[in-house]
Amino acid sequence: MNYNASSVADKLQTYNQLLRNGSLYRANALWTTWQSFNSKDNPLRSIPLPKKDAAKTVNLFASATLHEAIMIAIRALDSVGRSTALKTNRVSFPVMVELMNLDGVRDELVDRARNWLEDGFLADKNQLSAETAMSELERETSELANSDVAKRLRNFRDEFLAHNLTFDEERERPVFSDVTQILSDLRALSDKASLAFEGSEIGWDFADDEWSRSASELWRTIYDGTLPNPNAQHN
Repeated sequence: MNYNASSVADKLQTYNQLLRNGSLYRANALWTTWQSFNSKDNPLRSIPLPKKDAAKTVNLFASATLHEAIMIAIRALDSVGRSTALKTNRVSFPVMVELMNLDGVRDELVDRARNWLEDGFLADKNQLSAETAMSELERETSELANSDVAKRLRNFRDEFLAHNLTFDEERERPVFSDVTQILSDLRALSDKASLAFEGSEIGWDFADDEWSRSASELWRTIYDGTLPNPNAQHN
């Protein structure tokens, strides 16, 4: 198939932004919310919530955040499948790596890196940064996509979330630390893609803190609603 290296480089920028802003930020927000719910600092832990009528819905909400975080994380590692990188509608790190490795695309990205700054300032240093980021992105995407952590989460996604499947033998289930690990690794991949394709750095901690504060406020609001109302009138 005919393609233009400059257009593919533009597509890589767009895909990376979609993956970062539309998926990974949300996955991290969901995971931060789930962790906040299960934190010992959650005031709901200090009351017999299971005896409250709201407990079922609160627990359902919390599990939904976990499941969606897993869905988003694993689809960021989905392969091209039966299509090609140029034809597929999937946006994932393996797809971006395949696009990046098309003839002439790395050269186009390097040329852009040399011109990140006006008048080609620090061109050699920026070229090295982009080339290093691309090499690390390719290697670490392959390692993560084929890791045991990704396999466990992918199996869980396929079996329970994306489909209803049955197997003769039970497959290994993921553990909560798998979600923490894969989201951390995906953020690292996003950092490398952002450097390679856009010449930018990403700050994740601010968003994490914002969602943590928001979740804590929600649990506090629910907790306050469980307290006796001193102004309530009793018959």
